Amino acid sequence: MRVNDTDGRAILDRLKALEPSIVDSTAKLLQRKGVVAVLPAIPLVGNPLAMARATFFSLQAALNSLEDAAQKAAPASLQAEGAAHKGRFDNNMNAVIAAYSA
Repeated sequence: MRVNDTDGRAILDRLKALEPSIVDSTAKLLQRKGVVAVLPAIPLVGNPLAMARATFFSLQAALNSLEDAAQKAAPASLQAEGAAHKGRFDNNMNAVIAAYSA
C-alpha cells in the first residue's frame, strides 16, 4: 500500500535523518577493524572478527527490510530520492562488511 506524498516525505525525511549517524558509525567501525582483528578468540563464543561480520550482515538485512518497505510504500514522486538514499546506506554497509571480510 502506497502512502500519500506528505506521509512519504515524512518517512523519507526520518530515514535521511539517520544517515549522519550511520555514516559516522560505519566510519568508526572501519577505523576499529584493526583492533577487532587482533582480539583473541573467546571460548564458547568464537572469533570476534567473525562475530562482528555476522552482526553486520544481520544489520544490513534489517536495514534492507526497512528500506525496501519504505520504498514500496513511497509515492512515485519520491521513488528516485528513496532509491538514492538506499544506495548510500548500502554503500556504507558494504564497505564495512568488505573490510571485516578481508
